[in-house]
Formats: sequence, C-alpha cells, structure tokens
Amino acid sequence: MFDAPGSVNKLDTATVASLGHALDVLEKQSDLKGLLLRSEKAAFIVGADITEFLSLFLVPEEQLSQWLHFANSVFNRLEDLPVPTISAVNGYALGGGCECVLATDYRLATPDLRIGLPETKLGIMPGFGGSVRLPRLLGADSALEIIAAGKDVGADQALKIGLVDGVVAAEKLRDGALAILRQAMNGDLDWKAKRQPKLEPLKLSKIEAAMSFTIAKGMVAQTAGKHYPAPITAVKTIEAAARLGREEALVLENKSFVPLGPYQ
Repeated sequence: MFDAPGSVNKLDTATVASLGHALDVLEKQSDLKGLLLRSEKAAFIVGADITEFLSLFLVPEEQLSQWLHFANSVFNRLEDLPVPTISAVNGYALGGGCECVLATDYRLATPDLRIGLPETKLGIMPGFGGSVRLPRLLGADSALEIIAAGKDVGADQALKIGLVDGVVAAEKLRDGALAILRQAMNGDLDWKAKRQPKLEPLKLSKIEAAMSFTIAKGMVAQTAGKHYPAPITAVKTIEAAARLGREEALVLENKSFVPLGPYQ
C-alpha cells in the first residue's frame, strides 16, 4: 500500500526503494497467491517529486542512467512476480504512477481517475517503462497519442482504450480489485496471457507500423517543432523498440531519456 508521509503519494527515490524492499519480502514467500497495489491517499500517485526530479538532471548522465535502470528493475520485478497482480487506482496516476500500474496485470479504477504520461510536456519522455508497456497494452496509435501529446485521460476513456480493466465506485475499489485477483488466482482469468504482450515485441505489421509512426511524426512536427525534441524522441524510441522484447526496449528507452535532461 502506498502511504507516503505528507498529503499525497509521489514516485520519488524513497517510494521506488520502498517498493523494492517490499518485493524483496514478497519474492521469498513461497505461499504468495496474488498482489494488490493500492493507495491510502485520495490519489494513487500524483507523479514525480518535482524538486527531486529536477535535481536528477544535475548529476552526470551515467548516474541518471543508473537510477532509471534501478527503477525499471523494480518495476520489472513487480511485473515478473509468479502470481497475478492488480492495481486499485483512485484519483491520479500520472507519470511514474501510471508507469507503476502498467507493470501490474490488471488495473481497476474509480470514476475520478486521471491517468497518463505528461512527460513530453515537461521536455522529457517516459523513463520508467511507459514507452515500452503502453504501446504493447493499448496498441501503437492510442499509446502514441497519449505519450507524444503528454496526455492524461479519465476513467471512461481509459476503460474504452484498455488502459484499465474496470471502473467502480470508490467504496467498492478494494473489494472489487480483490474479486478480480481471486478470479485470476482461481484460473477464471488468464493473468499470464494478460501479461505476456508486455514482454514481447509490439504486434504490428510493417504496413501498420509505417502508417502509425509516419502519422505520429507528422503530428509532432506540426505541434512541437525541432526546438522541442521530447515528443519526436519519444515517437522514434517507440518505433525503434517495436521490434524488441521488454529488456532491450527498456535499454533503448533509457538511452533516449538521458540526453533530454537539458530540455526539461
């Protein structure tokens, strides 16, 4: 359960480290059947700690790259747990918060949900696996629209495009998520099949890929321009990673993210 000191949960180094420590314990439990991620706050995770976030761009590029690699290793461990996983998402799940829930097999949300990846509006791109998992979950077109524009969407749209698996009233969120988790644990839901596409190359034919990425590049060129490189960098990274599995795609995301530091 995310319940950081203060009024909101932020995805900062302490939160990522705490999640890693929790996984240390979970990975040793031979009787683990499933995992529910939820928040004690009014919002799941509002995004990064901006003050800490900006300071990360002042360190040498190698150090920034190592931090991204560590965070991604934590999310990979979450995604690779040998049991079904679900996020109960209330309120905001932006930036790293969105990337965190993308690592679970299922996502159940409340009607007040706002979920998305606003990074390109900040001059950077997703760095915790968002550019890898979102296209494999939603398909290239929907993911490119969210990532290149730095968009977030509400509950209805998130359900429509497959970003969440259901929407329930806030008072039913925990029980609803546990019900889905039990179905997965009992074999009524195939959680392994749900997870697998996020680990593989993006399922696109050459023609589909050409259309999707050409259109996305054209839209970015019209709206962002050459002096604002984050959106086009994100699009090109997703395109180059489309043929790769998760591990190689994350390496590419890391390499693309780090040079954007001066533009944030």
